[in-house]
Amino acid sequence: MSPQQKALVLPRQGNLELSFRSIPSPDAGQLLVKIQSAALNPFDYNITNTDYVSHYPAVLGMDIAGIVEEPGEGVHNFRKGDRVLAHGRFTDDFTAFQQYALTAASFTAKIPASDSESFDSAATVPLGLDTAVVGLYGDQFGARITPPLHGQSMPHKVTHCKLL
Repeated sequence: MSPQQKALVLPRQGNLELSFRSIPSPDAGQLLVKIQSAALNPFDYNITNTDYVSHYPAVLGMDIAGIVEEPGEGVHNFRKGDRVLAHGRFTDDFTAFQQYALTAASFTAKIPASDSESFDSAATVPLGLDTAVVGLYGDQFGARITPPLHGQSMPHKVTHCKLL
């Protein structure tokens, strides 16, 4: 695999440009995913002309669907070749508008093996799900409804909406 990949980069406020950047390597608990589809959300295109981006150049895109290229150390529930979807982060190596991205294994899900689930449809799930979760259960921006699993042991805490 070449150490470089193509990426849509926001060099400054304004328009995205095609560029090249290094392919990241997964750390413990992470996956390197070869992107097959990325959703384009209103946030993704509106952010290009706002002060929300804290550094330039920046790679955008929050919804990732692809194939596991390499699991990081300690990742046992995914293997190379798995079809996955994930919600990205506001960190260039974890965003969708590039050929390869890192994902946190704990925030990645396998795409069902059925032929009816395309990468395009899978890429629409992460931000839609996150929006619903924050809207229902979030302390800051949501309705503050008590989650159905409240008080039960969970593998991690979703701090951005304070579920537990």
